[in-house]
Amino acid sequence: MASKIQENDRIADGFKEKYRASGYLELEDKVRKGEVPEHRAWEDVILWEELSRHTEALRRLLCQLEKAEAAASSLGEAGGAVTSS
Repeated sequence: MASKIQENDRIADGFKEKYRASGYLELEDKVRKGEVPEHRAWEDVILWEELSRHTEALRRLLCQLEKAEAAASSLGEAGGAVTSS
């Protein structure tokens, strides 16, 4: 999961460099103002927006997994095996 987040970040960095924009909303604004060629840029706005949402969802999942692993680890360190009756 972490490698996918890194890959997505690299793609986003490529868009930032290509369009000199800090995010997909800024790129969308540039397209609307005619500062960048419209056709390909609109496709990149859509892709960048979806990529951003997907990456944030992955980050949230990774954080939840890390918290769950830490909780499980602390239970194991406490020496208390949980058994069901």
